[in-house]
Order: sequence, then C-alpha cells, then structure tokens
Amino acid sequence: MEGTELNRWIAASRTAQAKPSVATPAQTSFVPEQARAPSCPVCSSAMQKRVAKRGANIGNEFWGCSQFPKCKGIVQDL
Repeated sequence: MEGTELNRWIAASRTAQAKPSVATPAQTSFVPEQARAPSCPVCSSAMQKRVAKRGANIGNEFWGCSQFPKCKGIVQDL
C-alpha cells in the first residue's frame, strides 16, 4: 500500500465520522438522569444512582443521598 492511498483512506474515514447525524424526536427530548433524580427523604438534597457493594442487595441499584456520609438517606425504588 502506498502512502498516498493510505492518506486517502484516513481522510475518507475522518469525513465519514465527522458528518452530523439527524436527531430524532426521542433524542431531542433527552432528560439528564440528574434532572430526574428524586430528592432525599431525609435532607431534601439531590440523590445519586449507586450500586450496593455489600449486604443482601449486593449489585442492585439504588438512589443514595449526594451528601453521603453526612446524610445516609436512600430510595430503593428505581
């Protein structure tokens, strides 16, 4: 393979990746997860999605207070 041919391939792949995609209505109505996060039932701060690392619910997701360890409020219903 010649260097000029390789350069053409690289340039072609860059232009193919740089083309903007057309947004669908589902993509334009995306709501960030933080905007959908519930408020802490203990201190009313924003909650963050976390994964249990120990205990009976290991590996399961839950909402934990963003002020942890100062506040230990949780919501288990996702």
